[in-house]
Amino acid sequence: MYEEYQPGPHSQRLVECFWTVKGEPSGFQEVLPDGNMDIIYNFSDPLVNQRGERQTVNKAGIFVVGNLTKAVRSGSQGTYDLFGIRFKACGAGALLHDPLKQYTDTSVPWDDTERKNLLQPLERLHSISTAERIQLLDASFGRLEHRVDHRVKKALSIIKVSNGVISIGRLAREVCVSQKQLQRLFLHFVGVTPKIYADTTRFRALQKVMIQPLPKWEMAESLGFYDHAHLYKFIDRFMDKSQGES
Repeated sequence: MYEEYQPGPHSQRLVECFWTVKGEPSGFQEVLPDGNMDIIYNFSDPLVNQRGERQTVNKAGIFVVGNLTKAVRSGSQGTYDLFGIRFKACGAGALLHDPLKQYTDTSVPWDDTERKNLLQPLERLHSISTAERIQLLDASFGRLEHRVDHRVKKALSIIKVSNGVISIGRLAREVCVSQKQLQRLFLHFVGVTPKIYADTTRFRALQKVMIQPLPKWEMAESLGFYDHAHLYKFIDRFMDKSQGES
């Protein structure tokens, strides 16, 4: 069972939500791109992530999961007992202090020795409740300093308001930088290019549109899809159908 929890007062500037997954596995689940990075505490059996023919296995521990550009299939080799931190678009940079592009489409173990104990250890969180975990992490995040280039903040806001339906040329003009400079800033602070982030935002908006009890094609048109071929090609790119995923 998957559940989400609101961040506390100190972590809300960095964190989109906290989440948990518990229970028995039911086959592979598709994880879709959402424009965010996660840190996952795995208290139980190894997790298997699969994209096409590539497969990675994460044993119990803490993992940094970078921005996804395509869907991955994830499952457990036993039972689920996960606690996750889903960061806002550039929130993970407060912990990682690295160009976030190096984490994109990867899942890597958290090296606490290099991060000066910025996260609570696995053993401490394992035996306490979800509410207590959030309280501890909220206090830790309250001590973090996070400086994001003001142009990235403005660009992220514009993308959100437009549901990702904006040209990168116009976006660059809005924040008074060149397209190349904007791309460098996004790769450092967000982990993906502004084009990929805008398309991911558009994909998320499309998901919400398609479950509304309204004429779906008219709503899809509002997101810039003018024919079925354009729409389905866009969806397939995120679903990674070219790699044979189902």
